[in-house]
Amino acid sequence: MNERTGYAVSAADGLPIYYTVSEPVRAPQDEPVPTVALCDGIGCDGYVWKYPAAGARRWARPAISQSDYDSISSGKDIRGKLAGNDSATDHKEWNTPGNFGGWSQGGTDSDTPTKLVQHWFGMVDDLAFQRLTTPQLDPSGAPISEVFVTSTGQDLKQLIQKFLLVAVSFSQGLDDYLDNDVADKGLNASNLQNGDNAYSSLEHAWDEGFGYFGAARDYNDYTDDELSGKGGRADYQGYHDSNGDNAIDLKAEYNFGLALNCAKRDRGSDASAATDFTKTAMDAFLAGRHIIASASGELTSDEMAALVVQRDIISDTWEKCLAATVVHYVNEVLADMEAFGTKNWRRSCLDRRSS
Repeated sequence: MNERTGYAVSAADGLPIYYTVSEPVRAPQDEPVPTVALCDGIGCDGYVWKYPAAGARRWARPAISQSDYDSISSGKDIRGKLAGNDSATDHKEWNTPGNFGGWSQGGTDSDTPTKLVQHWFGMVDDLAFQRLTTPQLDPSGAPISEVFVTSTGQDLKQLIQKFLLVAVSFSQGLDDYLDNDVADKGLNASNLQNGDNAYSSLEHAWDEGFGYFGAARDYNDYTDDELSGKGGRADYQGYHDSNGDNAIDLKAEYNFGLALNCAKRDRGSDASAATDFTKTAMDAFLAGRHIIASASGELTSDEMAALVVQRDIISDTWEKCLAATVVHYVNEVLADMEAFGTKNWRRSCLDRRSS
């Protein structure tokens, strides 16, 4: 047996955790598979006994159907999909000075969605370079373990990820593909077969909107615990090999982004005001797709009105998931602040949640 020990500085909640992994000695060409994983420590959300299970699942994940990014969608990039750069359907000119606000650091170098993302990546680049010669310390003088955390506690990984969740996914999904304010775009696209494709432009638009929501096709088959990685069936932890081909199709069998956030907010909602964002959104996506597929060619005015009703349900639920996620992190920041000066205080938790 071989043993590896150390500190996992990229644990699920950002806290360094001591670990020991024992693995069998195998032939050089074989990838070692851990048989025992032990860890100790306190995380932002309590004791960390659940984290070894997540690590074990990582070793047991099936293959992925797609081999590279172009296997998912070719000729695309984040810049082209950011709000303001795919502007034919944008409800506001995001690249016009004065139209984009909410972040003052960086001045005119961060006054559009694209420039803000570039500004943040530039900050990460600067931090990485500085670490070559100068230890990075937080305000208390303690070393900062993560390259993407600034000395003032800005967690740039969280800032970038959460911003792109809206500036790309929300913008593309709702302000582009599911909107109906531009001729021949979004819900106003033709429902006649699109050339040699097996679908219409309207079907394509609706499916794109669903893709940006991030749910697997059998989203309703998952529990909130499974989508949140907090329990349930071992083979439904955010993804599932639904067609049994021993590979996960990222286009159909994996849950991303907001689809996971909605489940987390459902799971955390109080019993007196329980939410079911996951089913509400998915049922509306399915109902809308049925309306489109059942139409004989272009939609009638009644069919379009019914489709808009489902779109509005999706839009309303999408916004509620985002708002509930903001409230969730505000509450966690308040709890972190209450822990100042106690054994439960973890600066890494506050940095991540406040960002």
